[in-house]
Amino acid sequence: MTSIEGLLCEVTPLLESQMALKCAEELFFGESLLLCDHSNEAPSTSGRHSRHSESHRHSESHRHSESHHSKDHKKGKKDKGHHSKDDLGRNKQDGLQNAIASAKETVRKALAEGSSLSSAANVSQNVLDELVKMKEENALIRKELNELRTLFENLETGLLWTCSDAGFRCLGRRLLILGDGNLSFSVALACARPEAEITATVFEDEPSFELRYPSAAEMLIRLRSLFPRVKVLFGIDARNLPLRWMGRFDDIIWNFPHPGGKTNIRKSRELMRAVFESVSRIIRDGKFLVTLVRGQSGLDHEAIVKRRFLKRGRLPAHRLDSWQIAYLAAEWNFSIENVRQFDPRLFPLYSVSGYRNRDQVFHNSFEAELITFVLSPSLNTLKAVKLHEEEQYAVKEVECFHELRPYFKHDLSILYEETTALGHWESVFLNLVREACGSLVVAIEEVEHLRSFAPNGLPNRIYRLTWQAWRKPLSKALCNMLQEELRSLITSAVLQRKLKISDVCSSTKPNIETKTEKPSAGGEAADEDFDLFGSSDEEIDEEKERIKEERLKAYAAKKALKPAGVAKSSVILDIKPWDDETSMEEMEKFVRGIEKEGLVWGGGKLIPLAYGIKKLQIICVIEDDKVSVDDLIDHITEDGADYVQSVDIVAFNKI
Repeated sequence: MTSIEGLLCEVTPLLESQMALKCAEELFFGESLLLCDHSNEAPSTSGRHSRHSESHRHSESHRHSESHHSKDHKKGKKDKGHHSKDDLGRNKQDGLQNAIASAKETVRKALAEGSSLSSAANVSQNVLDELVKMKEENALIRKELNELRTLFENLETGLLWTCSDAGFRCLGRRLLILGDGNLSFSVALACARPEAEITATVFEDEPSFELRYPSAAEMLIRLRSLFPRVKVLFGIDARNLPLRWMGRFDDIIWNFPHPGGKTNIRKSRELMRAVFESVSRIIRDGKFLVTLVRGQSGLDHEAIVKRRFLKRGRLPAHRLDSWQIAYLAAEWNFSIENVRQFDPRLFPLYSVSGYRNRDQVFHNSFEAELITFVLSPSLNTLKAVKLHEEEQYAVKEVECFHELRPYFKHDLSILYEETTALGHWESVFLNLVREACGSLVVAIEEVEHLRSFAPNGLPNRIYRLTWQAWRKPLSKALCNMLQEELRSLITSAVLQRKLKISDVCSSTKPNIETKTEKPSAGGEAADEDFDLFGSSDEEIDEEKERIKEERLKAYAAKKALKPAGVAKSSVILDIKPWDDETSMEEMEKFVRGIEKEGLVWGGGKLIPLAYGIKKLQIICVIEDDKVSVDDLIDHITEDGADYVQSVDIVAFNKI
């Protein structure tokens, strides 16, 4: 049912125009009569109104007679049911008639107020003037709101810069920005740091840049308008920065590096390794800031958010399937000074582009990690690294690890010659390690399941050393060097102090006295009567003495021709591929193709891991004096980077 309010909403907007109301009058009334319970007592005396009143009276009389006839005809029926039906129909009709009557009254009042075309025109003009005035006021309000929004954004950005914990706030004055895709970061930084001298670089040449980033034209214009404070250079490869830039910049920034094409961990690592080498040649006391998407660095993101970088009793959560940024940086003496979350609100104009090598924004910046690197001194000896560490960290808690520093594990095999005092000599060995390494060796544990006995019956123990330096990061090559130096120091200490232990994996073996063996039975038949251990009371026979000397010399010469005992070890390796697309046949072929003197490859098998990925478990036998397991693993991982993600030692047993 149509309500009065609904019709009023339809009619009321028409009250401003007299002509429209007159048309509505004709449409509503015309020459036909309307049935209505209520007459409109408008002041009009037109013929049309008289006809309407007469029609109303006739309708009322006719309806009354019909109602009386209906009552007589339906006598005997219940009054309640009859009245309910009749009242329902009348209520529906009365509601519509009341709505029409109310609309008629509203229209007639409007017609009475505006009786001339001129007044209607004036009303329309006033309305138009009012609309124009409201539009102008609205435009002013919008302008003020935009200004207020800009002021608020500037205030918010200023507060964020003030409250931010270092990072971009503590940058130097001369800044180099590497690989700034669409140049939006350079524009944002130039606005945030008006005092800074910025050199923005792009990998592509200018024509290629314009084709790849068509939306960056405005950014380029803005940067060139800030010349000479801001310079834009095209065709700059971050992997090969000019040596003439040495010492020219205070800090270097690189946001969201990418090797191009489909995401590939190996290519990403190669890119970062080359860039660290390049940056190390031109930076001295400054900082190198790199922003990576969450998970790329390999660091524990939860520790970064909570600012908890020290872990007691557990190793750092460095992910293997990542760029392993801390380990790559350590190869070129870069140390992670700090890691914090990258806040894109500091740079409102910055849009991270380059998604799939196109002018397309990706939205991973809100959980990104801003990593600050500083250059550390180049040290190559165990003593130098130990002294450098103890200058700042003289005492470190045992088994306390730093999340932002690389760590490495190395095994050391020790033979104990005095089995009755094994506990004592084990304590002596551990003291030797602490004396030589200080706090560089954070943890030492025995690998109990690798316990064994040497061929001479001496107990063999394998100790796993965990290396980590907090002040100067250790690279894999440096840690291997320190491990070999530690072995040499242990060997020297054993010889000098005449200790009842030996490092069976060291290149220098301690001298062990052996009993003199009797000559072999090769020439005994002719001289069975010769008593080598004759009594001292017997007269010395010069001829027998001469024969004895000759035979001893012959025995010594024969023994010298026999091959000396060679210390060997059986090693089982787990070699893991990058993904399920890696050819395991090619990977095994590559591994077996590694040839070294003293290395023999044995059987191998493929073991399922998960999601269709398998690992290669292979056994090899090495001569301890000729082959280092650490060097072998490095050879596999570095030369086989296309296939191999990581290599683990499953078992290490002496033969």
